[in-house]
Amino acid sequence: MLPHSKGSSLLREWKGPRNCNSLPIPWDYCLCQYEKEDVKDEALEMKLGTFIARKLNEFLENEGFASKCTKQHYDEVTAGHADTRFFCVSA
Repeated sequence: MLPHSKGSSLLREWKGPRNCNSLPIPWDYCLCQYEKEDVKDEALEMKLGTFIARKLNEFLENEGFASKCTKQHYDEVTAGHADTRFFCVSA
């Protein structure tokens, strides 16, 4: 993609795959089919959940949103989704 480009065009040369990982497509609108695997190892679940919460906190801090959001933490996995409790106050 060009330096300030917001998308991909079939009219421009593209070196790489055209998918949600390589293009700025929000996951809510992604139609790509990715292979998923349930994590059955509880220790790994805890490590992954803690890692995701820590990285999300770092991102919020770096982007200046930490004071507007509840600090993220890992609780448990419910219905196949990690519960990281994400709450922000709108400006």
